[in-house]
Amino acid sequence: MAKRKAKQSKVPSNQTKHKFKDNIFIHLFRDKNNVLRLYQDLNPDKTDVTVDQIEINTLDNLFLNSMYNDLGFCVGDTVVVLVEAQSKWNPNITLRLLIYLLETYVKILEKTQQSLHSSTLVKLPLPELYVVYTGKQKVPSTLSLNRDMFGGKASVDAKVKVLKQVSKKTIYGQYIGFCHVSDQMREKYGKTPKSAQETVNECIRRGYLTDYLTQHKQEVITMLSKLFDEEYQREQYNIALARQAKEESREETALNLLALGSLSIEEIAKVTQLPVEKVMALSLSKSVTTH
Repeated sequence: MAKRKAKQSKVPSNQTKHKFKDNIFIHLFRDKNNVLRLYQDLNPDKTDVTVDQIEINTLDNLFLNSMYNDLGFCVGDTVVVLVEAQSKWNPNITLRLLIYLLETYVKILEKTQQSLHSSTLVKLPLPELYVVYTGKQKVPSTLSLNRDMFGGKASVDAKVKVLKQVSKKTIYGQYIGFCHVSDQMREKYGKTPKSAQETVNECIRRGYLTDYLTQHKQEVITMLSKLFDEEYQREQYNIALARQAKEESREETALNLLALGSLSIEEIAKVTQLPVEKVMALSLSKSVTTH
């Protein structure tokens, strides 16, 4: 058991992957000016909202499995917006957003010193839930907790709008374009610093997040390079793990055949595709263990 735990500790962290994968999105929207633009892109009629009305309240950690959301913000005391960035489609994203929303509401109640046990109705900002999807899978434009998970039979619901179109007119559309270019450069140059460099250059050329990428060019290249390197290391680890499992399976088969005693070492080597020397070593170790 101890050895198994030691092996598992070497697995590249999913939390690290999440951090690097979403770093551009999170870093982009740490700037309240970009958050304001996002809100106005989502609500074109809200032209009177100012940066001073934006309060970022992204959850750093959630009580469930140490998960955290990508972007959460309030517009004054009237609207709370949660936005998740997804490169791979997650059919449970509506439920996740609902959990994030409830946790955000708990924090708002604490901050405004309101109690659910009060005799008066608490005041909460109106929720808006979004997913920015950057993958290639065909996905719906809207999600519904009641419809998708309960077939319309539930008494509760949460609705999510899916943002998936590349566009230079909106900041989220430019972010989606950035992700698509990143995928293209990775296919062309592999998971290398060259790929990261060309991603930034090509996005600036196409007009995707130009101001942001120009201002944070080297920082973004570094983040992408770390992401690509981490993905490469994870792939290599998985390949090694699969190879090890296959090798162990062959060795187990060889030991079983040795125990039967009906085949020669050379025949067992041929059946298991193990080197003769390896089968001989297994035979000797079996003999030592038996005695």
